[in-house]
Amino acid sequence: MIEVVPTRTRYLEITHTDWDASWRLQIPESIACAEGWIMDFGSIDIDWRHQPGAGASGVDRHSYTWIASDEYVEEQNRLQRLSAPRTYAKEFLAGVTLRVTVESYQSRLLVSLELTNDRNDTLHGVVCDGGCFQARSPLFAGDAEIERTHIRTSGAFASVATLDRSVAERCLYVADAGDYEKRPLDEGGWFWGRSSLRPDRPVTMAMNDTSGDRWVVFGYQDASSGSANADEHHCIHSRPSFGNVGAGQTVTRRGVIAFGEALDEAYAQVCNTTGGRS
Repeated sequence: MIEVVPTRTRYLEITHTDWDASWRLQIPESIACAEGWIMDFGSIDIDWRHQPGAGASGVDRHSYTWIASDEYVEEQNRLQRLSAPRTYAKEFLAGVTLRVTVESYQSRLLVSLELTNDRNDTLHGVVCDGGCFQARSPLFAGDAEIERTHIRTSGAFASVATLDRSVAERCLYVADAGDYEKRPLDEGGWFWGRSSLRPDRPVTMAMNDTSGDRWVVFGYQDASSGSANADEHHCIHSRPSFGNVGAGQTVTRRGVIAFGEALDEAYAQVCNTTGGRS
């Protein structure tokens, strides 16, 4: 049984009651494109809407709508001026609407991110960090976390402990090596680092528990990158690409966080939505 409790921010508190395990999901963490940033990781007040038993399957649904307003842009640009940029100062853009929906099923969460460009120009190469999925119980945030974290590559999951990376405790993995040099992913290189590994696309991340008996798998449609961070966040990420979004256009990407006692079982649930190959 998966229980979801929203907070006043973008975070959802998630509990698997049968496993006695919990996570936090910031959804999404950020949205950016070649022209600038639309949403950043800092706290945003959210008015979540809860629909108990919504949908054909009678599942719980949590949703919210957020607009990148002039006020938000002004505040974020002010904060950028006050802090020293890591790579370069981020410039923020107004006039984009985000609609987030999370549906709770028995063994998975189904996520929808709908982005509408209300501006008069095209946004190029839009990438969304589809969520910072943080383990919050010793079952998943315990020993050997790096060894227990996996990424899909060459048709199979590989432990990230076996892969090269430039930062010991975390890494950003991109399907196209050129993305390391392009906005917006180039800005985070100082933190995430990089790897020579080219993951399968859509990029899918997984983590198993300390006993090896339980798995969580996280992926999105058209995910062009993913990452894992074994510091105090204990998180995995999948980042869907929205491509170029023209004026007035709406683009939707769907993702899944699946829970299972076998990796293949959990991954198959993700593939049903993302189009990955099981």
